[in-house]
Amino acid sequence: MTLVEFLSSLSNRSNKSKILAILLFNKQYKKTDALTIEEIRENLISARVSNRSKINYSDILAKCHHFVNFEMREIYDGTLLSPPKKYWMLTKSGEDYVKTLIKTPSVTPKIGPRKIQGCKLKRA
Repeated sequence: MTLVEFLSSLSNRSNKSKILAILLFNKQYKKTDALTIEEIRENLISARVSNRSKINYSDILAKCHHFVNFEMREIYDGTLLSPPKKYWMLTKSGEDYVKTLIKTPSVTPKIGPRKIQGCKLKRA
């Protein structure tokens, strides 16, 4: 699944919903648990989201504090450490919130043998 397909059901939703959905998409499909604001912006560009230049990413992420968490990370590039950056990640409640928006189950259903109860066949 592509990011455009993943965000297609959120076209009329708020920027907060789209940003949280990007975090969930990267966690589920790209196996990336956290993103910087620059990486979130690049994802919105690749998903062709309109009006993305007017989004205040830091403000949106700071206001949904119970849906996201952040940690400061330094990246070693071989010679010098870069200045620490905030890496944003979804909390469990953030994952559940986005899954209800895009209507995916929050828990993977268990598949097992089906039992048919109360069904009697008539013999001819």
